[in-house]
Amino acid sequence: MLVRLESLRADPSELAPFASNDHPDVRARSATALGRLRDARSLNTLSALAADPDSEVRAAAAHAMGQTPGTRATILKQLNQEAVPAVRVGLIRALSMQGNAWDIDLLLELIEQPVETHHDVNEVSAGANALGQMAIRGINTVRIDRVVLTLAQQMKSVDASIRFNAAFALARIAPTTGSSRLQTALIRAAIEESHAEVKTLLIRAIARLPGSHEVLAHASTHPTPAIRIAAARASVPAKWTDVTGLLSDAHPAVSIAAIEAVGQMASVDRVALLGPIVQQGMPHSGPKDPGDSMNPDMARAIAALGALDIPKAWWETDTARYTRVQAGLLPSLSMYMSEDQDPLIRAAATAIATDPDNLYRLAVSDPEQTVRMAAAQRILSERISYGRAVSLFNASDPMVLAAVADWLRDQPNVKAESVLISLAQRTEEPSLVYSAVMALASLTYRKPSRKRTSGGAVALLPSLLSHKDPSIRSAGLELAKAAGTWPKFFAYNPTDIDVETISTIRSAVVTTAHGTIMVDLHADKAPLTVANFARLAESGFYDGLPFHRVIPDFVAQGGDPRGDGWGGSGNTVPDEVNSARYDAGTLGMAINGQDTGSSQWFVTLSPQPHLNDRYTAFGRVTSGLDAARALLPGDRIESVTIERVAPAHERRADERKRAKELLAKLDLQAIMAPTKGEKSKPKSDKKRKKKKKNLAEEQSADDGSAPRDTESAPEDADEDMPDSFDKEEEEEALLEGEKVDVIDPTEDD
Repeated sequence: MLVRLESLRADPSELAPFASNDHPDVRARSATALGRLRDARSLNTLSALAADPDSEVRAAAAHAMGQTPGTRATILKQLNQEAVPAVRVGLIRALSMQGNAWDIDLLLELIEQPVETHHDVNEVSAGANALGQMAIRGINTVRIDRVVLTLAQQMKSVDASIRFNAAFALARIAPTTGSSRLQTALIRAAIEESHAEVKTLLIRAIARLPGSHEVLAHASTHPTPAIRIAAARASVPAKWTDVTGLLSDAHPAVSIAAIEAVGQMASVDRVALLGPIVQQGMPHSGPKDPGDSMNPDMARAIAALGALDIPKAWWETDTARYTRVQAGLLPSLSMYMSEDQDPLIRAAATAIATDPDNLYRLAVSDPEQTVRMAAAQRILSERISYGRAVSLFNASDPMVLAAVADWLRDQPNVKAESVLISLAQRTEEPSLVYSAVMALASLTYRKPSRKRTSGGAVALLPSLLSHKDPSIRSAGLELAKAAGTWPKFFAYNPTDIDVETISTIRSAVVTTAHGTIMVDLHADKAPLTVANFARLAESGFYDGLPFHRVIPDFVAQGGDPRGDGWGGSGNTVPDEVNSARYDAGTLGMAINGQDTGSSQWFVTLSPQPHLNDRYTAFGRVTSGLDAARALLPGDRIESVTIERVAPAHERRADERKRAKELLAKLDLQAIMAPTKGEKSKPKSDKKRKKKKKNLAEEQSADDGSAPRDTESAPEDADEDMPDSFDKEEEEEALLEGEKVDVIDPTEDD
């Protein structure tokens, strides 16, 4: 019921009875559900759960408050009272999502106090991480010198998690000033750090400081590819032109990162450096069949195509820019865009084209959907007029229409209202409806308050709010907020959610040309997301689809049937943000807005704390992370296999059956009550034999007869044992690799 209510984004009052349940597990799960509503009306219930006597409930409430607006005061109050370290860590993380500049001093105090006498290591790490999360949220006060100094001091900690989170915060703050002593300390820390994940963050952190070139030169020769990738990325803000030496790195991911960096440097000859890389990759074709891998030279060529066009220097005119790109793509850019080229090359070339008429033709009518989308995005990325943007509504590709609607969301124009209403009415494609309705909501917010309920947009609300698709319901809710109205509608009533069946989903095996990736799936944390992923995998949906987006040492993303990042399965699942951290190898759901997860998923190639509490994490790689790190854009999935266990009721029935079989083998009836006339053999221990012998001798002495055996039953029934118990059999030696059933005596029946 809780999964059902949270997926429907129900009124918080409907979850209140669960929050007062006698069982702490139910109360904790209700807190998670309330957090997923992201509704300020949950505050009172969450405040009560935050003071629950059970620490697990308080921890769940802390995470939920991090997702719920308006909870800052409650978080601070509970942090002042809470004594359990794990719950305190959850409250600090919540403060990072809901706190403001006034909370920076509190976080600094948490970090500065000695770990040995006052704080748990995880608490100090969470405080440092919180400063980085505030920087991501745009709280610029976090960039003051005191914060940078406090974080820099943590780089001396012996605990790697403290250093990692402090380095994460420094990387997000990206200091540009500070005392010479502080700058020197950061430079030395970046050079001397031995932990690879901490070192990559420190390289990013010092990129804007004097002396960064020494760090980058040191990092560019490091044996770990992730550190060389970090050096390539940091070279742009550091203006380190020696990054060109990494263009020929043997590791494809490193060379691609260097190509992207060179493309952003106007001070180097990009044409001379990148043109030959494009030429080298041209003879190759992209992967076609399931399990195919991308040729590294072709992957570099595609990256170089895009890099030739970025950025536009301040002095460079559009004509000069076009001339520069053409010079790197002799004989001409149009050759790379011709239909006899590989679609991946065509899409990359289209993404840097400059002819608006040709781009319009490609966006509207090209047979390749990746090329259509590349042309549409190129048109919409430039400083174009409203008329040119809406001219793309002539396209038949629904995702091109969605891209235009997204553009109108950022540039709302009342002239487009009728077109957007028509898009929302005439299609069942969730992505297009979502984009159109969100653009209408943006337009409605811009209207005077007295005119917000006028027009056809409000008339859409009953059908939007009762729609079966979560993303469309979410967009309808945003439109209702913008209009300030709540119409009557029949609430969507889904079929019952079979949580027990979902709980049988345990893991997935993703097979690629680089090896298999084994993933544990978190059905307990994200049941609907896991069920959707398993359903698609078992139907063969993912077989042969590309990893269309691979960013070195960041993520590998796949699951798009279009291959351009805009595709999906035709239905969406609600967000199920949870407390799982985005460490290396975390499986996450890609989204384009709230509740828009569909078929696209990604795996993190290194820890990515900035994704925490923002995307649904639903799995963790247990083996094969090296295979994921070897992926290149365009590599194809061979298959995704789901592994399940039997449902709980079947497991219980099987355990009972096994127990009965074991009892039958013991033949307890024969032990307790032997059949009439059956001879019982006494135990063959020495004491019993001696007793029998003495008894026989006494009888012989009484009647003068010879000694004889007795056939009478023993007085103690336990002394009567079946034949098989006369002598203990020696166990045979086990063969190597032979499986043995081990029965746990503490196991329930």
